[in-house]
Amino acid sequence: MVFGGLDIGSSGVKCALFNEKGSRIVLARREYDCMAENGRYELDGNLVWEKTKEALREAAARTTEPIEALAVSAIGEAGVGLDEHDRVVAPSLLFNDIRGMEESRRLCKKLGRQKIYEKTGNVPNGTYTIEKLMWIREREEYYKNIKKIFLYEDFIIYMLTGMRGISYSLAARTMAFDITKKKWDDTVFEAAGVKKELMSEAFPSGTVVGTIRSELAEELGISGNAKILTGGHDGWCCALGAGMTDQKIAVNVSGSCETISVLMDGPCRETFMMESNYSCIPYIMEDTYATYGLCLTSGSIIKWFRNRLGGGCSYKELDQSVSDKPSGIIVIPDFSVSGTPCFSLDAKGMLYGITLDTSLSDLFRAMLEGTAFHMRMNMEIMEKNGIVIPDIRTVGGAAFSPVWMQIKADIWERAVATVEGNEAGVMGCAMLAGKEAGVFDTLEQGAEKLLRLGRTYMPDKKYREYYRELYEQFKEMFEWKNRRMKNAGKYERIAE
Repeated sequence: MVFGGLDIGSSGVKCALFNEKGSRIVLARREYDCMAENGRYELDGNLVWEKTKEALREAAARTTEPIEALAVSAIGEAGVGLDEHDRVVAPSLLFNDIRGMEESRRLCKKLGRQKIYEKTGNVPNGTYTIEKLMWIREREEYYKNIKKIFLYEDFIIYMLTGMRGISYSLAARTMAFDITKKKWDDTVFEAAGVKKELMSEAFPSGTVVGTIRSELAEELGISGNAKILTGGHDGWCCALGAGMTDQKIAVNVSGSCETISVLMDGPCRETFMMESNYSCIPYIMEDTYATYGLCLTSGSIIKWFRNRLGGGCSYKELDQSVSDKPSGIIVIPDFSVSGTPCFSLDAKGMLYGITLDTSLSDLFRAMLEGTAFHMRMNMEIMEKNGIVIPDIRTVGGAAFSPVWMQIKADIWERAVATVEGNEAGVMGCAMLAGKEAGVFDTLEQGAEKLLRLGRTYMPDKKYREYYRELYEQFKEMFEWKNRRMKNAGKYERIAE
C-alpha cells in the first residue's frame, strides 16, 4: 500500500508517493507555463489537467503497490469555470492579474472593508476569486456558460472522482467564505452578483471526497480504488509538510513568492492585521488558524537577475561569485505586485547605494538581502503585535542556496533549518493521506514519520550590527517609497 499527494502549482504539478515506512518512493513532475501579457496572468485549466494525468501515470508506473489515498493541494485564488458538458470555458485569472481592482472597490462600498475582513479573513485588494468573478460576469460573454466554479484543488478532485469538494483553507482564498462559520457567505455572493450554488461544498482538509473513477484509473494505470482527499491551499500544505503542527514552528516558503507562516490563537483579525494586509485563514489542522507575511517578488527577482544580468550563469555559479560580506546596497524587492504590509498590483522596486565599484556579484547578493529584509520587516510587525515567530524552517528554492540561507539567518538573527527533499507541499498532502490510510493516527505522528530536517544555518554575529544598521535604512527607504506611491495613487486603499 502507498499513499501520497498531488500539488498543483502555477508553473507545474508534482505527485509524490510514500510507503508505510514513511519513505518517499516516487516523485513525478510536469511543468507548464502561465500566460502573461500587459498585467494579465492566465492559466489554462485543460493544460493543468493533462499534465496532472501525465504525472499520475508516471507515478503509477513506478510502483507495483495499490495507491490507497491521495490528497490534493493547489494554488489559491485562480478559478476554473466549467460548462454543462464539464468543459473548461476559459483560462483562469491568476491572483496577480490586474483585473478585479474596480470590482473590489465596488464590493467594499456595498459591504464595507472591515466587515469583509471580519467575515472572510482577507483584505479586499483585487486579487481574490470573487473579485475576478465579478469582472468576468460583467465583461465576458462566456460567463453565462459557466455551470460550475472551482479552484484548482476541487477542479482536480472533480476531474479525478466526479465528486465536488474543496478544503476550508482554499475556499478562504475566494474572499467569499466565512472563516468562523466554515461556510460560503451569502452576503458576499449577493453583493458580487455571483451564484453561491456554483461553488463546491467546503470540507476540512483530509476529507475523502470520492474514489478515482474506474475508467480513469484504467487509463492512468492506477490499481485499486484510490481515495481522493481535500488537501488545501499549497502554502499551508507546505507549512504542514515542514512540520508546522503547533506554535513552536514557523515556516518560510520561498519560491517565486515568499511567505513566513505562523499559527495563531484562534481566528485573530486584529486592526493591525487588516492595516498590514495579513490574512487570517483556517489552517490544515482541525480548528486552527494561521497567518503569513508575504513578499510577492522574492524568487522571481532572483530569476530576473539571472536571466537579464547573470550572463548565462546558473544559480549555483551566482552563489559562488558573491562575497561573504554584506553588499551595503538596499534593494526594495517590489518589482511587480507588492506584498505585506503594503499591497499594490502596480508596485515599483528600488535600488539604493550603488557606486562605480559595485559589481554584478554585489548586486546579486543585495537582491538576496533585500528579500530577507522584507521578511524581517513582516516578522517585526507581527512580533510587536503579539504574534510569536518561533524557530523557522525554510522550504523552496532558497533552501538550495547556502548563501541565501546564511543571509536569512544573519538578517533574521535566528536559526533557520532546511527540510530534506524540499518537497513540503506534497509531503503535507501525504500526511493527510497517510492519516486517512491508517499509517499514523495524527498529523503530528505523520510529521515525525515523514519529515527529515536538513542543514540548520546559525546567525553569524560578525555582521550583526552592520545588518541592523542596513535594516533600519531599508525600513526608511521602504517607508519613503510607500509614501511616494500613496501620493501617486498606487497604494490607494479600497474605500469603505
